[in-house]
Amino acid sequence: MGIRGFLLDLDGVFHVGDRLLPGAAETLGILRSRDIPFRIITNTTTRSRASLVARMRGLGLSLEVNDVITTPFAAALYLKKLNNPRCRFIVAPDTRSEFAEYEDHESDPDLIVLGDFEDQVSYPLLNSMFNQMMNGAALVALHKGRYWEAEAGLKVD
Repeated sequence: MGIRGFLLDLDGVFHVGDRLLPGAAETLGILRSRDIPFRIITNTTTRSRASLVARMRGLGLSLEVNDVITTPFAAALYLKKLNNPRCRFIVAPDTRSEFAEYEDHESDPDLIVLGDFEDQVSYPLLNSMFNQMMNGAALVALHKGRYWEAEAGLKVD
């Protein structure tokens, strides 16, 4: 039977910060030359696939948008399975493009899609989301982390 393809993480496997790791570009070259299917997966919620690909190309990694699966992209696929509900998007501006086919319904959503919203945090926003959920809106969180480590130390997630 053998291996039929690879799922590969991005951060820490192909790059660390703004540095491509040794062998990263060569690994993709080998997979492509041998016609071995692969997808690069990442749990980032702050960048679209297009932005990630552009960034990786800038580091020397030859990727196409369809090579990459991000959490927002997976969430958009999930929304399609739900027959395109009315959604409120509270996500990083760059990842909003992954949900381009969906209108943003700030009032009366069926679902609240919640990703990274560090710069948008406010009591009125949180209270609005709370009241929408109390009125029946479901929450689709792009991750469940409580905190993460940044250069300056731990940050609430």
